[in-house]
Amino acid sequence: MAKQLGSPPDTSTQRVELSPGPADSPTYIRPLTEAEKAKAAAKLATTGKDVFKPAFEERKKGD
Repeated sequence: MAKQLGSPPDTSTQRVELSPGPADSPTYIRPLTEAEKAKAAAKLATTGKDVFKPAFEERKKGD
């Protein structure tokens, strides 16, 4: 199949490995520290919103 100009590259065959790696790796998601968990819990308690829930989740409920 010929590639058309302006079409996005075919990424269906590319795999992204999400294995734990060094902290400077772009795919590495470091665990939350206890301080961050406490801060998030305090914010949830004061605002009633979960800081880890994406904003669009909040908007979906409002519709």
